[in-house]
Amino acid sequence: ASSDVIDDWRRAGQPVESIAQISVTELQSKCARGPMHVIDVRGRAEWNAGHLPSSANIPLGYLTEHLNDLPKDEPIVLQCQGGGRSSIAASVLRANGFSNVLNLTGGYSAWSQQGLPIEREGEVAAGSAR
Repeated sequence: ASSDVIDDWRRAGQPVESIAQISVTELQSKCARGPMHVIDVRGRAEWNAGHLPSSANIPLGYLTEHLNDLPKDEPIVLQCQGGGRSSIAASVLRANGFSNVLNLTGGYSAWSQQGLPIEREGEVAAGSAR
């Protein structure tokens, strides 16, 4: 089980860190107050099908190639379809010196289920409840 691995890691004296989470309602509120750095780490086809307004698409596999393009002194919200890939992306950023990293809990799925605005091919559309 994964908890055994974590326990073994701790017993070996290795550091264990967590990634801060942000809910879709918290992110929507912050975006309403000013621009946020939201990075969508899904593949391009997923992003084209619908994404959060003003998000940038950097697929997880290409993230390390874009580290110099990201601000180290401002909050960065990472997001994918459900939260798994963005958790990995957040860990990659933390390992590369980014300290203010947040993972969007539930990802794009949670955002669209709340009926929050999404963009497709440059047009803003209403989110769809499923």
